Amino acid sequence: MENGTGIDGRAAQVAQALKDGGFSQDTSTGNGTPSATTLLTYPSARMPQAQAVAKALGLPSSALIRAAAPASCW
Repeated sequence: MENGTGIDGRAAQVAQALKDGGFSQDTSTGNGTPSATTLLTYPSARMPQAQAVAKALGLPSSALIRAAAPASCW
């Protein structure tokens, strides 16, 4: 998970909320490029998991972006 909000520690807060909700304890965080919107990039084989994460975060389906290459996500 990358933080593009400019708010220190935001990725860690969201990652912890996902962990508390039963998602993987292996979630890692870091700082990303500043962004005005939240996007969830996923490999096509992980679409059901991406949809579950989006639902847990209250993201619309338009926030889901299938990755062109598996190396660019998860």
